[in-house]
Amino acid sequence: MKCAWRVEADETGQWQQLFLIVVAFDAANQIVPPRTKKNSPRIIQGLRHPILLPSAAYKRWESAATKSMILCLLEMRQHRLMDITDYCNVEAKIYRDRAVGDSNGFTQAIGDWLEESGILANDKQIESWNGTERLKDATCPRVEICLTFIRPAPPAKKAKKSQ
Repeated sequence: MKCAWRVEADETGQWQQLFLIVVAFDAANQIVPPRTKKNSPRIIQGLRHPILLPSAAYKRWESAATKSMILCLLEMRQHRLMDITDYCNVEAKIYRDRAVGDSNGFTQAIGDWLEESGILANDKQIESWNGTERLKDATCPRVEICLTFIRPAPPAKKAKKSQ
């Protein structure tokens, strides 16, 4: 199974739903299963206090997912489906290699990946996670995402010109 995307739009061309299938492959063409950011966080010493970094397993998945989706992301950019600013619901079917990880950790990881990959301008636009499930598929761990349009973002305020 490869990564894929499709969109459903209304008669005006406004996107209504965006579907993504994300199967992350590493350089050795091995599937990288989805991981949460906090399953094994790394702590490094900062100048004043310790800094909490995402787990190495999450960073590996994030990188592999983006690289695996690169052609899809380029096509989506051509169709102006990147840097989406509209508010949406995300329904994620998380097919894990084993039954571990909590829902909150996975939703946070997926939201951050949607922002990091450039699909969403900001993961704060996710209003709800209705329909999200954690499932198990040891043979093909993946994430299937359906973003559903809820309402447009308010227009950006114009900066006042200084005199």
